[in-house]
Amino acid sequence: MRSSNGVGDIKQKSASVRRRILASCVFAGFVGVLGLGGCSTLGYYQQAVSGQLRLLSNRRSVSRLLAEPSTDAQLARQLRVAQEALGYAREELGLKVGKRYGSYSKLKGDFVVWNLVVASPDSVQPRQWCFPVAGCVSYRGYFNEARARRVAEQFKAQGYDVYVGGVAAYSTLGWFNDPLLSSFIYWPRPALVQLLLHELAHGELYVPGDTEFNESFASFVAERGISNWLLDDAQLGPEVVRQRQRRAELNRFNALLIRLRSRLKQDFGNIGSNASVLDIRVERYAQARECVRRWSAENAIERFNKYFAEPPNMARLALAAAYNRWIPAFDQLFVESRVVDGSIGEKSGGNWPAFYAAAARLGDLPIEQRQIALQRLLGSGEARLQQQIKTPGDHNDPGEIRCEALADHVGDGDVAG
Repeated sequence: MRSSNGVGDIKQKSASVRRRILASCVFAGFVGVLGLGGCSTLGYYQQAVSGQLRLLSNRRSVSRLLAEPSTDAQLARQLRVAQEALGYAREELGLKVGKRYGSYSKLKGDFVVWNLVVASPDSVQPRQWCFPVAGCVSYRGYFNEARARRVAEQFKAQGYDVYVGGVAAYSTLGWFNDPLLSSFIYWPRPALVQLLLHELAHGELYVPGDTEFNESFASFVAERGISNWLLDDAQLGPEVVRQRQRRAELNRFNALLIRLRSRLKQDFGNIGSNASVLDIRVERYAQARECVRRWSAENAIERFNKYFAEPPNMARLALAAAYNRWIPAFDQLFVESRVVDGSIGEKSGGNWPAFYAAAARLGDLPIEQRQIALQRLLGSGEARLQQQIKTPGDHNDPGEIRCEALADHVGDGDVAG
């Protein structure tokens, strides 16, 4: 498809984009979700530039698509949902929307890029790639799946755990006006809105070199934001109930993965030989698998069992921490930044501008001090939640995942409640 501005304008804009990227040697379009930088290898840099240019050249104006009678009815309906979500993000959450998602780009497949995560088999910390401006990030993105898997095989041959996963969207942090993509536009309404809020949150705050902070911040904003949006949208009906249920299930499963990661981190620090490392991985995964099996059976949930059908993989496990580790800490920060002055966000129990400012102050701290501050917030948030949730006994809450084998001796801040 051609841009609505014409082929000549596309070529001119493409040249401008290429100059901007080359001048800075940082491909910031991938920083929010992918963590890409352009200076590591020429080949990697070229595929990043080419991929972004394809998106820019294929996009079409949403307003024009909605005005055209030939536009598919389902696509038009979803584009309107996206525009409603952007208005909600701007007016209720105070997020910077600008001209982002004012266009649409159709892809050939289900994903726009593929993330590569690499980790040592005896570490829960993923390999870091460091670039100018973007800082150090925990994963690398490729527009071509085959290329991502070739690079993954090279790391695997060196003894690393690797994970390649398709990604439906990423944020350019305001460097470009991100288009809506066919890889996610047909998602159910709540999921579509939540994804857009997550990506917009990356444009609100990004701290170079701290993937867990950035992803947890964006995940919290999206989760809190979608909860309020669902309350406002009376048309959704049963969809609201199902979305909340699925989100609660996912949160519990992610908490178990972070608990597993925490326990393995302790184990790796206490054992020596490589053989014992492999043994302990198998043992801990078996414990977690049994936890999920029991929980799934008690609650008629099948979708999480397949995670543990795969062998232990530290690269895949690292993703749980990247997106979820500090969510309870940001929840507590939101509560602490509460004001009652009738401004944005009051109805959700907090003030969004005040929260963003408090989060930005955390981001300005040296990473060691930021970790200490987040750990304090994490502890306070978990204590507050414990006061709010009354459980008759250790095993009487069918919605909770009980995993005593992994819960022992956990206290290093990796458990995301």
